Amino acid sequence: MSPGTGPRAGAGPGTSRPAAPAAGPRVDLATVGRTLLAHYGEEPWWIPVLVPELDRADELLLGLVLCQQSRWERVEVVLLRLRAAGTVTWEDLAAAPPQVLEPLLRGVAYPPTRARLLPRLAAGVVAAGGLRALLAAPDPRPLLLALPQVGPETADTLLASTGTSVPVVDAYLRRVLGRLGLVDPAAPYEVLREQLAAQDTGGLSWEVLHALVVEHGIHHCLTGRPRCSGPAVGRRDYAEPRKCAAHCPPCDGCPLRQVCPSSLDPHS
Repeated sequence: MSPGTGPRAGAGPGTSRPAAPAAGPRVDLATVGRTLLAHYGEEPWWIPVLVPELDRADELLLGLVLCQQSRWERVEVVLLRLRAAGTVTWEDLAAAPPQVLEPLLRGVAYPPTRARLLPRLAAGVVAAGGLRALLAAPDPRPLLLALPQVGPETADTLLASTGTSVPVVDAYLRRVLGRLGLVDPAAPYEVLREQLAAQDTGGLSWEVLHALVVEHGIHHCLTGRPRCSGPAVGRRDYAEPRKCAAHCPPCDGCPLRQVCPSSLDPHS
């Protein structure tokens, strides 16, 4: 339970709603992870393999860059379009003229800008000897951040998805953990990253925990009015049929509503 969360304001002695114990357990990151895992299950197709001829790290980075300010289902369409056009390796992308790339990138945010910048990213990866060479460095994060279009969130998502368990601070995490009172959602990226790195995740890797937080932000903890009670938002229209296929079972509300100080459920 979050600090300061006890009996709801105005719940007098005659209320039928049981009051939370004054010294009850504080909600923490490990509890959040266990609760979300029990509700959603692990998602092996969270970032699915759509271009099997690419090394997994290469496909991840390309997808993550395209996903900046774009929905993942649109990124899937663009990845499959690039693959069909034979313009999906770093070498091909580095040599691709912007006027060729722009129509292939339609669907994600800012195709003209991405058509100019994506070859620069590709050339940077090629010049570094490949993405695996960067990831094999003793401290790969600064090398990733030196690449065009790679910011802290993209770098950390790539690291978390390739075996290095590091926190990923994205809009979903700020919203979900901010509403739970675990973080200041307005804090700078590096401040939140450092705070979260010091917390116990209950044995969950950040790859799994990040995926669960994102799914929760998609299905229950929405940007506008969260679905604290009642069924979750259903599966989105992903190209990979296995992605999220078993993640949207009928439920009676947010699995965290009993410990969330921001819950809109009148019974929490």
